[in-house]
Amino acid sequence: FPVTIENSKDGVQVSKVQVADANGIIKITGLSKGVYADIYVTLGTCTSNTVAGPITLSDPTVPGAPTIAPVSAICSTQPLVISVSNPITGAIYSWTGPSGYTNTGSTITITNAPVTASGTYQVTITNLSCISSPASVTATVNPTPVAPTVSNVPYCQGAPAVPLTASFDVGNTLYWYTSKTGGTFNTSAPTPSTTSAGTTPYYVSQRTTLGCESNRSQIDVIVSPIPQISAQKKNPTTCNGTEGEIVISQTTAGTLYTVYFTKNGISSSRTLTADASGQIKITGLSQGTYTDIYVTLGSCTTNYRDWE
Repeated sequence: FPVTIENSKDGVQVSKVQVADANGIIKITGLSKGVYADIYVTLGTCTSNTVAGPITLSDPTVPGAPTIAPVSAICSTQPLVISVSNPITGAIYSWTGPSGYTNTGSTITITNAPVTASGTYQVTITNLSCISSPASVTATVNPTPVAPTVSNVPYCQGAPAVPLTASFDVGNTLYWYTSKTGGTFNTSAPTPSTTSAGTTPYYVSQRTTLGCESNRSQIDVIVSPIPQISAQKKNPTTCNGTEGEIVISQTTAGTLYTVYFTKNGISSSRTLTADASGQIKITGLSQGTYTDIYVTLGSCTTNYRDWE
């Protein structure tokens, strides 16, 4: 049967018509916190002869402000990670931060964090619809410098070398490495060896006073061999002809050289490529006295200045 339930909440009389379930139990639902007293039921004109109450209903305990783990300063492009210590299972964590940042979860991560991610972050806990007071932490994202500006360095084999250089921002320190990643840095610029021909890579970064290090730039030290040549002549085959040749040997096949010579006191030069046998042929020569014959490869000059 439907019955009327009478009660007062916090001193205000309330009535509600409700039907008992199959077990003869009436459940008054949808109640908020408060003190419920003078609870009785009526059926028609009959009123229960007992009064229940007072009964106090209370909300779940409001969670305390969360504790945020300490956040160390980072460099831009590194991940910024902020975490709540001892998170509550099932609770909702709501974050706000600089530049309108919002997120949820007991841990938040900003990958490749920019400098603009610096600032104050706040978090609240929502547990059983109860919201805690906020906790806050300040995060600092320091700028990471760009890689230094460098240029490759050419040397002739055996030439005296000087320490490497790179352009960097004022106040920063150059870190020199012998490997592209990892390895141990040196703050003194290395002086390359020119003993052997070949290309040797060096790597350099710049680091700020706040400890942020740039990517590494690569400097190639290119040591070119000094050409060691010999020369032979071939006379013209006709009077006043130009069939004469000077053949320079012991060059590198397929390599472009600049050839210098003096004819009858007049200097001349040609740019020629060594053939498959490692010879350079200066052709179209007429009779005359040819002296000071030498070739250059890059900035490297042969030590041979005559011909047989």
